[in-house]
Amino acid sequence: MKWRPRLPVQALALSLALAGCSVLPGADDASPPEGQAVEAAVSPLDRYAQRQRALAEQAQARGRWADAARAWEVLILLQPGDAQARARLHELRQHIEQLRARHRDAALKAQQQGQLDSAQQSWLQVLALDPRDGEAAQALREIERERSRRAQLGRFSRTAAPAAEPAPRGSASVKPISR
Repeated sequence: MKWRPRLPVQALALSLALAGCSVLPGADDASPPEGQAVEAAVSPLDRYAQRQRALAEQAQARGRWADAARAWEVLILLQPGDAQARARLHELRQHIEQLRARHRDAALKAQQQGQLDSAQQSWLQVLALDPRDGEAAQALREIERERSRRAQLGRFSRTAAPAAEPAPRGSASVKPISR
């Protein structure tokens, strides 16, 4: 499944950009300290874009791939001509797809071997990379159904287990009653 920006992400980015452009009353009254005179020349939109770039880089450094992709998407919405951000997002999407395929293969293998815990962890990794992955969501539902089935079978086998078998007639342990 390809990673595509959704309209809500674009709307969120626009609203965050507009919020970053707003200025609180009285904020312009004080003159900036001498060392910050250059920062005052940077527009609020540019500062917000810088924060988005920093968030994207931090998320990538921490292995939070989906968060990093969203931050790069927001940055591209704010600065459509930023070729570096577009390149970083493209590389990140390729990396996410490779990771998703690796976790998917591991999940399928574990599920076929009956290792439900391992399969569940791998499918959850797939969903962390792409929350809209329908195959992973369906596989997790199947794992829960299988766990439930196993629990039911286990419960019935414990309650329906036959009692100790009676000794066969004529065995040495049973003596006939004589009168």
